[in-house]
Amino acid sequence: MNSLTAFVTLMGAISVASERVVEILKGMIPPLATELKGNAEGFRRAAVQILSGIVGAVIAYFAQPEIVSTMPSLSSDKIGWAAYVIVGLLASGGSGLWNHVLDIVQAMKISKETALPADARP
Repeated sequence: MNSLTAFVTLMGAISVASERVVEILKGMIPPLATELKGNAEGFRRAAVQILSGIVGAVIAYFAQPEIVSTMPSLSSDKIGWAAYVIVGLLASGGSGLWNHVLDIVQAMKISKETALPADARP
């Protein structure tokens, strides 16, 4: 359970970092920050999502030691570019996704604590 909590925490941090970098880039590239009309808005939103995924993958690449430390079954030589892309896409899911993940982890923790005998609870 501790490694799951550590991984979710790390993913949340990568998500926040990714979001901040994308906001900075949107400020530097005005067409990404300005809402457009019609089909152009769909393309703008897609471009922002793609940018967010790329930024998340780059941040995941630089956070490789932390990712490996939260997942003991992995070693640094087992993590390839596909893992960075997956972590980047997960991180670009936004705060709504991570609110649901945190709710699930909290429910699992409560369920585990209530399953313990009263004398074994922390």
